Amino acid sequence: MELKRVVVTGLGAITPLGNDVRAYWDGLINGVSGAAPITKFDAENFKTQFACEVKGFEVADFLERKASRKMDLFAQYAVVCSDEAIKDAGLLEEGSADPDRVGVIWGSGIGGFQTFMNEALNFHKSDGIPRFSPFFIPMMISDIAAGHISMRHGYRGPNFCTVSACASGTNAMIDAFNYIRLGKADVMVTGGSEAAVTEGGIGGFNALKAFKWLADCKPTWYSAVPTMHQAILGRAKKNADIISNMNLRFARSSSSSLPPQVMASITGQPKVSSNSAI
Repeated sequence: MELKRVVVTGLGAITPLGNDVRAYWDGLINGVSGAAPITKFDAENFKTQFACEVKGFEVADFLERKASRKMDLFAQYAVVCSDEAIKDAGLLEEGSADPDRVGVIWGSGIGGFQTFMNEALNFHKSDGIPRFSPFFIPMMISDIAAGHISMRHGYRGPNFCTVSACASGTNAMIDAFNYIRLGKADVMVTGGSEAAVTEGGIGGFNALKAFKWLADCKPTWYSAVPTMHQAILGRAKKNADIISNMNLRFARSSSSSLPPQVMASITGQPKVSSNSAI
């Protein structure tokens, strides 16, 4: 069996550095820190009071209210950034791909954490009579992000979620790569999203002693940014050299928003393939 070649044709991003690919890349190359005081809840009594939150994200700018109310924040992130990638890849054009050959593999380590907390707290405060939302389970399960993306675009190919803690998004992309390489799909939408900056998320990791406390980090966390910036750029250059040496090429559609700095680091002419991963 001949393995198929896989290329990246579209990108999307919702990150602590910016809410699209351009803003994210500009923040990255300029050494902007995504860390800041927590705003999702009152963290005054928590040992860790800063996090890398997504900032300035208004779901109403991207999704209808009726649709967004049925999604946990992690699923909203997934749908919005996948929309950007799908548009970037030119897959919104009619006949651009066979929907039966387009799949979605999306990673999330914990899924709808805020939804779970909200429903549990509401029940705890009630009179003991169960009054749970009918959307509780669909909003909480990690697999729902992949489901929303596929239903939104009518994709009927392979569809599932990878759950492997911090490696969930990476595992999703590796699985998507292999599905195309083995001929099980022509196009895969893949990535990962989390929305775990909640009381339970921060408090739980504090209890594990997996987070630095504010007292440990306040004097130095901003001063570490230049060093981190240089390390990131050094790793990016090393990766570009590896890509060049392996003679791999990235592809993008004519409408792609892939930053020119990235394209400048990749040798060879872009080659568009029907067997492509987003």
